[in-house]
Amino acid sequence: MEKIQISPEYIETVCSWLEEWEKDEKAMVIPQFLAKHGISWKYLKAMIEAAPLLQNTFEVVIAKLHAKWMELAFKKDDLSRHLTSILMRYLKVYDDHAFEIETKAKREIAEANAGVPLKVYESEDFKKLKLSGRFEEIYESNANRRRSSSKTK
Repeated sequence: MEKIQISPEYIETVCSWLEEWEKDEKAMVIPQFLAKHGISWKYLKAMIEAAPLLQNTFEVVIAKLHAKWMELAFKKDDLSRHLTSILMRYLKVYDDHAFEIETKAKREIAEANAGVPLKVYESEDFKKLKLSGRFEEIYESNANRRRSSSKTK
């Protein structure tokens, strides 16, 4: 997306919209906010990247949404499987700290795996090796036993 021009007043307006929206008990996911105010996710994301005030406000709202989801998780004694999966998804999505730790761990694993080339080991063919010393004596002794046992049968 091209660099957008945003007035400081509009940024403050969007910040106040976010803060007001978050206070509503029914406010649970960001798409609700986007639909209510007619803002696309890409546009909001570009504004967040361009305005530190909006970025901070957005992160605080996300933290509050996470708290709402946590409260919902502890209030409900029994949830259907479907609602439990939704609850777990949003708990994970809105927990910035856990998301950051998981992303860092995945990055470290990928970097570790990318740096290790797979080694292909050749199998050793011992038939081609020349025996010497005590090993040659043992081999001959065993070979003679096999020959002698096969002749007697």
